[in-house]
Amino acid sequence: MSYKPRVIRQRGRGCILTDLRTLQLRFAAYLNDRRESAILDDIVGDEKADAGVRMGIYYDAYRLRLIGVLQTDYPGLYLYLGDKAFAALVLAYLKACPPCSRSVRHFGVRLPEFIRDNASRREDAALLYELALFEKLQNDVFDEADAEPISGAQLAAVPAEAWGGLCLRLIPACRLLRLQYAIPQLWRLLQDKDEAPLRSQEPAQATDWLVWRKQLEPHWRALAADEAVAVRALQDGASFAGVCEQLAELMPASEVPPRAVAILRRLISDGLIAGLTSAGLTDQPG
Repeated sequence: MSYKPRVIRQRGRGCILTDLRTLQLRFAAYLNDRRESAILDDIVGDEKADAGVRMGIYYDAYRLRLIGVLQTDYPGLYLYLGDKAFAALVLAYLKACPPCSRSVRHFGVRLPEFIRDNASRREDAALLYELALFEKLQNDVFDEADAEPISGAQLAAVPAEAWGGLCLRLIPACRLLRLQYAIPQLWRLLQDKDEAPLRSQEPAQATDWLVWRKQLEPHWRALAADEAVAVRALQDGASFAGVCEQLAELMPASEVPPRAVAILRRLISDGLIAGLTSAGLTDQPG
């Protein structure tokens, strides 16, 4: 026999019974938008505070907590906007995208897209979107699975005849993004609380950035055009030969092999390659 917990509230001489599931749904609805909840019918007031005051405490505390969560997840965005504007952004985001996970870690994952779709009236809307996206990717790579990177010695040990079919796996904790603004530089200025240049940001030439986690710290660096092509090819599962084919569209054929090797060595030096395979080779993790 199943048991449904019930909440009992006295009303006059009688009792009102509300099942726990309904109570939870009403409570959640009140926190998201108190105008659409019947929870006040289930709350007992007294001479110190009526039902509205009691629930209002939870309503305000819930919002303050979520604002604090996103201050942690998006510190640069918070510093750029300031207390008032950032709080207004979070509250608008909460109304449009209420939490759908038990973990507050996932509350802010849609914030960059929300900014992109709803901040068009601001002159700096595109910059805000890129700043939020850059910080989201830092959070994403921090949460990704660990993978032991390979060493340069392992790459050097690959026989020459195996290089054509050589496939290298990028670590899970890396992301590639293209930015129109100098967002990483702006982010550093914000952390240093250097406000002088913040309002003079202008879009520049689009630049590809690689964001990854090394040990417990997010890292990033700008990529040359050929590096970005190589990284995208590796993300798509291309072999070394496939990477070379794509690089050949950017440079003379004679320059391709040494440039491809140099790119791979840099990726390995940064701890971005987690394993390599080729015909005749078993998978070699770090």
